[in-house]
Amino acid sequence: MKRIFSFFILLLAVNNLFSQAYEAKLEHQRKMYVAAVIELPYPASELEDAIQDYMAKKGFKVNSSKNVLSFKGVKLNPNNTENNDIHFKVERKSRKEKEVSLVHLVVSKENETLTQRIPEDLLGLEDGKSFLNAMTPAMEAYHLEMEIIEQDKVIKKAEKKFENLEDDQKDLEKKIRNLEDKLEQNKKDQATQKTEVSNQKNILEGLKAKRKS
Repeated sequence: MKRIFSFFILLLAVNNLFSQAYEAKLEHQRKMYVAAVIELPYPASELEDAIQDYMAKKGFKVNSSKNVLSFKGVKLNPNNTENNDIHFKVERKSRKEKEVSLVHLVVSKENETLTQRIPEDLLGLEDGKSFLNAMTPAMEAYHLEMEIIEQDKVIKKAEKKFENLEDDQKDLEKKIRNLEDKLEQNKKDQATQKTEVSNQKNILEGLKAKRKS
């Protein structure tokens, strides 16, 4: 019973890891289009890169225009007899939530631009939702890779600083050794000079002793 309960909790955690796509409106060039939308906890610029990376791995080239990423001839569902063109637009959810974005996906007929599409048309909406849900783990994987890259940069920067501090230590130790050598030489020079002063005083006293009363 405990195992079943643990599995149920794990299943809930996995299901809640990503948002599920839903139907919403996308405003583009003063038109409101029906779109599949998914909310993801990543900045918009990163998601745009992630989408292009995801589609590139599937063999699709991006056509970017006015903040819309379009891809031609995509089979959204293996059961579909025709391909579609798909159009992504990523926007920050709100000013307060800069790291949360909304990914909009509008599906059009093949070789039909977004501006040519009928705004209220529901074409490909459900397939668009499924497509967004399916690509979400790849967005997480991309974000993780970006975090790894950034953390690697942080480590390299910290290592460089550590190496510089080691070099500074070596320089300081060298200066200390030089100063210690100079100090030791100074002590020897003082001893020699002290003897010289004593000798010169003795000569002076000898000369004074020769004075006639």
